[in-house]
Amino acid sequence: MWMKAPRDLDLPVKRAGRLFALILAFVVAFTWMREVVRAAPPAPSDQQIILSGQLACSLKRTVPMPFPGVILSVAVKIGQKVEAGEVVARYGLSPEASLEISRRISPTIVKKLEMKLAEMEKICTIFR
Repeated sequence: MWMKAPRDLDLPVKRAGRLFALILAFVVAFTWMREVVRAAPPAPSDQQIILSGQLACSLKRTVPMPFPGVILSVAVKIGQKVEAGEVVARYGLSPEASLEISRRISPTIVKKLEMKLAEMEKICTIFR
């Protein structure tokens, strides 16, 4: 016949069962984690990502040119900071602009301007 165990033995048996279940859960979890680590892809540092595309800046600046021409060279790089008055590009005049400038600075016009300047200087000396 079967005998019933006393109540005070019931608690250690329950504790042993809980401990066995906890150990079994750790073993199963460790085995599963080991399989996941083996099947994991290589670390990101081992991979390469190649992208192709084009970057563009939406900010545009207008640079006034006193006479029409063609840009010959650019002295700065994109994104480089520049100071006020610094030369950033050199340009060559178009043939039409060269003709217009030579007309404006023709020797006869220069002589007329020199004569007007001399007259103004005389007037200024009189009023001093």
